[in-house]
Amino acid sequence: MNHPSPPSLMIPSSSASPSSITNVPTGRPPLWTNSTQRKVCRLYLYTTLSISKILEVVHHPMPVDSIPGKDSANKKLNALLDKEPRWLKPRSEEDMIRRCEQLAKSPTRATACPWPAPLARPHSNSAPPPFSQTCTTPIKQETGAQSATLGVSPWSNSPVSQLPSTPYNGPPTPQPPGAYPATHGHGRSLSDDYTAGDVTLRLMPVSSRLSTSTDQTTGSFHRMLEGFSDNYIRSVKRLVKRYTAPIGQTPMGTSPLSDTVAAEPTWANDPDASPVFSTRPFPLPGDLLSIDVHLQQQNYCFAESEEHQKRWCLCHAQHQTPNFAWATAQGPTRHGMQLLTAGAYPAHAELRDDFGNTMLHFLAARGLEELLIHAVQADYSAPILNAKNSAGQTFLHVLGASWFQRLDALLRLLDLLATGVFDQGLRFDIGACDHYGRTFFHMLPSSDIPSETLQSIFQRYRGIIRTSRDAFDFQPISPDAGAPTEPMDCDRRESHDSGNDPFGYRLLDSRFLQLAREASSNPSLEDDAGRNGLHCLAMATLSQRSLINKVSPSPTTPQGRNKKKARTPEEMLDSSEEKLQFRLSLVEGLLDAGVDPNHYDSRGNTPLMAFCAELPEDDDYKTGPLILERLIKQGANVHARNRAGETALHIAVRCGRKLAIKVLLDHGANVHARDASGRSLLALADVKMRSCKEDVPVDYCHYEACRAYLSGKGYAVQEPSVLQEWGART
Repeated sequence: MNHPSPPSLMIPSSSASPSSITNVPTGRPPLWTNSTQRKVCRLYLYTTLSISKILEVVHHPMPVDSIPGKDSANKKLNALLDKEPRWLKPRSEEDMIRRCEQLAKSPTRATACPWPAPLARPHSNSAPPPFSQTCTTPIKQETGAQSATLGVSPWSNSPVSQLPSTPYNGPPTPQPPGAYPATHGHGRSLSDDYTAGDVTLRLMPVSSRLSTSTDQTTGSFHRMLEGFSDNYIRSVKRLVKRYTAPIGQTPMGTSPLSDTVAAEPTWANDPDASPVFSTRPFPLPGDLLSIDVHLQQQNYCFAESEEHQKRWCLCHAQHQTPNFAWATAQGPTRHGMQLLTAGAYPAHAELRDDFGNTMLHFLAARGLEELLIHAVQADYSAPILNAKNSAGQTFLHVLGASWFQRLDALLRLLDLLATGVFDQGLRFDIGACDHYGRTFFHMLPSSDIPSETLQSIFQRYRGIIRTSRDAFDFQPISPDAGAPTEPMDCDRRESHDSGNDPFGYRLLDSRFLQLAREASSNPSLEDDAGRNGLHCLAMATLSQRSLINKVSPSPTTPQGRNKKKARTPEEMLDSSEEKLQFRLSLVEGLLDAGVDPNHYDSRGNTPLMAFCAELPEDDDYKTGPLILERLIKQGANVHARNRAGETALHIAVRCGRKLAIKVLLDHGANVHARDASGRSLLALADVKMRSCKEDVPVDYCHYEACRAYLSGKGYAVQEPSVLQEWGART
């Protein structure tokens, strides 16, 4: 993890005889090796086994008197997974099945995969690294584990690169209007085919059906787990010996994408984070309304291309069969064709496709100006006038290209929406934002409208245009004259002791606190990086001891009982209950003062993302979630995305924040969201494990816990489809 993490565990070393010439270790081996800690953590997170049974399995064949007791194991789990980790454990065998199924589909966790590698191509900062059959990434293995080398880096070996989706090969064969494409399930990857036979589907503990061959297959595992089914025992064996920790030989804070350590390691410049979108995010639910048109315009796509691997094409969507759609790869469906030929009827207003698009979205995307304007004015359209699809897009967000070629029709529509009063006194929310913080006016510059015309449109509707920044650091017009003209510079590093504070943390924290304090009386105040008071409060250090630990190369974090005794203000850490309660009170004050919880900074991150990254979880495990709850209750959007396509869930996974993940899931966060590189949340957790140091098991355990909880409680999958990612949630 890239910001102050829980202190490293000191693993006891074997004693050596001082009189031994060869210095051969003697005496009892350590009870908790790095490998042992990881195995215990994995069995705890992926099985329903009791602590005693986990200890017996992991420490086999050690003598019983050499196995740690339950108290020791519970203390170790509290050190690895923070306080009260019981909520992370599977609640049922169905929960365990989901976790094991998705773990089996991870190409970085199983043994060497037999499928051929993709073709190599020139490497760039935004593209996955090239793959060489003769050059593999070195991976450390746990003691006693089977070989589990990675044939390729997590980027080239990510599930998206193995999808056998058929590339687009020209216009599809014409189909009758309204016809759906031939039935296709979600395309399975080769990794699915490879591991499908290994997935444990039934885990019921039974002993009567065990055979001699089963006993020979499972060996000592069967003897230790007597009374459990064959599949259950196989699952446990794989968790111990096959699905090992993908620990890389890179220093903490580096990744397969970068061999250098960031000068100032933070979650915002994490080298494991996805590169940003080079153009607008694509495809979004609004784009699927014209999927047939986009496919005809799409260049030839092949499986090894960057666009295909990062899912910037429509190859992955064209064969998915929705329950209801306005258009498919073959053209408009029956309902869509009715709208295009005969116009809208009241019955159409009750229909939405699987992505939440209404008839207004469809008419807007297909570019039929008169039909849309007529439908907008109809009384039966009032209930869906401000309806949004699953990406937060209103019908105004999805206007087709023809609208920008006929500016008279566009201005007529905008005048109607800006000034019109519709049925039941409703007005259209022309300032509505999608999940990237963009209004219609934020998206206008990406159209083909000349710059002079664009400026005239901005001036014409200046009074109703939002001046807020979107995820791509764009503001349609400058803020009002009353706003601060010279933002506070929180990133300057001058006038600090570079010897004791090489990154200028002391000065930076003081400025964060200063801006957070002043924002209570000036809610729109920003620093030079676009961060508002909530951003700065999330990143500020409140305790002297935590600041010293951040600055010092050798942190002196209190451990064990000493942490409980640290009750003076000078000794308290930011993770203490007192400091977190103080931070909560400051958050409530800023929210009450009107500071925007959905404000984007210049990097495209929201305050919720910042708090998910920064809130510590190693001491007080109750107050931190309350801070996130308060932000969400005040309107923070859990679906908001930054310019790399990341949601707050992605940020929480990158930082190993388990409690943040739990809060976000409780509030309906999308577990199937992919970032700009096409990586799912589970794939991102696998990438982060690669960056862990072999001798710091606590970091690995945090990422493993995030992965296990997401796949179990959150129902996250390794390879979410377009329909899963953008399907409307009821």
